[in-house]
Order: sequence, then C-alpha cells, then structure tokens
Amino acid sequence: MNCGNLIRSSDKCLPPSGGVDQILLLIDRKKFLSYIRNAENDAIENFLTTEKGFYYKGIRASLSPTQEIAADAGINFVHSLTFLILEISNAQKKNVQNMTRGRYVAIIENRDKSNDSVFEVYGLNYGLEVQSGVLRGLNDSDTSAAWQINLSSTQEPLLPDSIWTGDYNDSKALIISRILSHIRYDFKSADGGFLGDASGTVLWNYSNGWNVLGLINGDISEILSNEIEVGLEKNLYNVKVELSSIGPVLGGSVSLEVLINGVVLNTYFCPDFDTLLDDEFYFHHKESLQPETIGFRATFADVTNSPTINITALDIALIP
Repeated sequence: MNCGNLIRSSDKCLPPSGGVDQILLLIDRKKFLSYIRNAENDAIENFLTTEKGFYYKGIRASLSPTQEIAADAGINFVHSLTFLILEISNAQKKNVQNMTRGRYVAIIENRDKSNDSVFEVYGLNYGLEVQSGVLRGLNDSDTSAAWQINLSSTQEPLLPDSIWTGDYNDSKALIISRILSHIRYDFKSADGGFLGDASGTVLWNYSNGWNVLGLINGDISEILSNEIEVGLEKNLYNVKVELSSIGPVLGGSVSLEVLINGVVLNTYFCPDFDTLLDDEFYFHHKESLQPETIGFRATFADVTNSPTINITALDIALIP
C-alpha cells in the first residue's frame, strides 16, 4: 500500500454512469473467510465463504450505497448503505431483529458495467453494522412502511474493494457461486445422433442431455418435447447454461431462450453461430419465480448446414 503516494493519472473527460442495480447480497462478516487479489489491478479475483449469504431486492433507488472519508482524515473510510426490505411478515421481523446484532459484508453491482469496479464490496475488513434510527415508519410514504435498514462501518482502512476476474460474466458467476445456494444438473453427452422429423420440428432429447438439430436453411422454433421437472420451492436468481459440441455450421445465427414454468425467462442471441462453441451464458431473473419446470426454445436463421446444440449442464442459483 502506497501511503500518501499517487499511483495513477486520469485524463477521462466523460463522467461515469451513476446508480446501482437494486440487488444487495449480504453475508456474515465471519463467513467471508479469505480472498486473493489480482497483482495487476489489486481487485479481488477469488474469495471463499464458509456459508451462503442472503439476497435483498429493492425498487427504484431504495438501495443507496455511499463512500466517505472518516473524521480521522485519511486513516479510515466510511462504508454505508441504506436499503428497504419490503416484506413485513413476522419471520422477516425476526430477521431484521437478528440483523441488528451482527456485522456483515455487502456486495453491490454498479449500473456502469464498463470497468473493473462494477462489483464492489462494502465492510470487508471490519463489517457493516445496523445504525440507530427508525427501522420502520408505519405512516412513512417515502418507504411505504417497509423496513429501512442503514448499515455502516466507520473503521474500514480502504475504500470498497472490487471483485473482478477479468470478465463481467465470470466475475458475476464467482459472486453467485460463493454467496447464493445452487442446484446443478449435469447431463451426459449425446451418444448416437439427434432427433428431428421431416417437417423441420426441433426435438430435444433430455435423456442424453439437451440436444437440438436444426435443418438446412430453416427458421426453426419449437419448445423442447421433454422439459425437466425440478419443483424447487425457493425463488430463482440465475440460470447458467453450459454448451458444447456445437456445429458444424457455416454462418447463420441462433436465438436461445430459457423457459421457467413455460414462461420465457430471458433470451440469448448470438449473431454468429460459430462463436458458440464450448460456450456458457447466464439467464438472470426478471421477477420472483419458483421453478417447477425448465425448458428451452431455439430459433435458427440463415444457417447453411445442419447445426447442433448440446446443453451439457445447468447451474441454478436460488434466493435463500
């Protein structure tokens, strides 16, 4: 650490995009076990936790983090954030009560995704504590009578750290894997051809992994014939899809959708089919969903060969 020595200039003349995504991840400070820094940019490139954390979703700008210099003028920094908990059940009341007696590490995602500080960690060294003040104002129109939590640490030796592996998706996957609970489905590779009929309908074969065959020069879109039944009781946060053995194909595009309970969760579009080889991508939730079934739909366009897609694994992150 260079105490008092400048280490970098800046000639950027455009301001950053402000704001944060309204998703907060919290974990007990004692459960955030260890971390490794990248030698090049000093960001956290890996970390370990002994238990999973918790997830809180806000609305509009209800999650509001701030970074300040402490009153000791440079010895410490203040990490603070306020957020709302919109659930007012008795179980959540007990959770808020317990929260007032602990210290926590918070991870937030900045709205600006253009740099290696998109994911920031608050309270890493000392831990954030709930501050005194009103927790819930039943006639407060600004908070709609939700729980209003103010977390702060005045003894942090550094500004909030960043978590960055070198890639946005990989960084997010690391955070999700360490903080949220997971269920993983691994499918065996296909053994002997793919299913398709003369009319051009795409058929998916779950028993050998999720496989699809697209016909030559066809625009094909069909929900798989055999969805996987999961019957999960917790809400979905994220679905990671792993692909392999794609092609051969010359040109063309593919649009792949994930369906939860028959409803499209999100769409992944790849304009160049060749770039999908051994790829993985993420579908993030738009609203709270408890998955009963997970399915897929593919649309091919302008292909000059018979492309194949093998979905070899699903990794489902759940909201605790």
